[in-house]
Amino acid sequence: MRFSEAIKSGFKKCFLLEGRASRSEYWYWSLFVLLGSLLTAAGDVLILNDVELMPINLTFIAITLLPGLSVSVRRLHDVDKSGWWLLLVLSVVGIIPLLFWSVKQGDPENNRFGSTPDIHTGESRIVKIRNYTLAGIASLVYIALVIIYVLTEVGFLPSTKILKGDELPTYQYERLFNAGVVSNSDKIEFFYSESPESVVEAGQVLTDTHLIVYGPTAEGKKYIERIPVALVSHVEAQTDEESVVPIMYKVFLLPSADYEFVTIFLSNEGRVNEEFISRLTRMNN
Repeated sequence: MRFSEAIKSGFKKCFLLEGRASRSEYWYWSLFVLLGSLLTAAGDVLILNDVELMPINLTFIAITLLPGLSVSVRRLHDVDKSGWWLLLVLSVVGIIPLLFWSVKQGDPENNRFGSTPDIHTGESRIVKIRNYTLAGIASLVYIALVIIYVLTEVGFLPSTKILKGDELPTYQYERLFNAGVVSNSDKIEFFYSESPESVVEAGQVLTDTHLIVYGPTAEGKKYIERIPVALVSHVEAQTDEESVVPIMYKVFLLPSADYEFVTIFLSNEGRVNEEFISRLTRMNN
């Protein structure tokens, strides 16, 4: 089955949970969903400038969800497995047998789920390489996403959003403390890491008394500025606050401060940046 045929078949049989689906039908459909997801996500970012609701991507996922479920069930049928095995996807380790069955050659003869969808025997070497390559790419992407998710949830990787004080993982707090960014006396209100790799590389911490800004200097050294919130005059956004990239703010200080302003960057994910700025400016009122 060719790429275009697999897409047509997926939508045509979206309500069909009986019968069988060949490897080519399943993997071409998976490729279609992958490419479509990337393109619609790009559309949300570039056209709508939306990284929260992502309506274009969400619509595409909703449209392809049922056909994807159907073709997955029929692919299991092709290797003489019940569609209920698809529930293994809810577990992390369950993806391993599912991937194995997805690349396994289907029964060359009729089985309990129906007749063979195509000729399984005598498949060319190129077809086999294609199927295993697609499966390998899908496996690596899935494993990478799971690893990133787990590491972010347990606090080994920084979050992409601003964290409130009670949301800051203990591991990240300890790293900030050991790096001299925060002290025992600091009551953290908000925290944002500019780096996706390490919380101690660059970021902002708002405590009950100070705005702490830290990061690397041009010479590669690290600076840590502890600015009393009592010295904050006002805050102005320097870039579009609806932007999908971190927003640049200028925090203007009172004349008694050593400098006129400091620059900070904050994510607008979940609109927590508005709470951060509101809290910072209200502290001095």
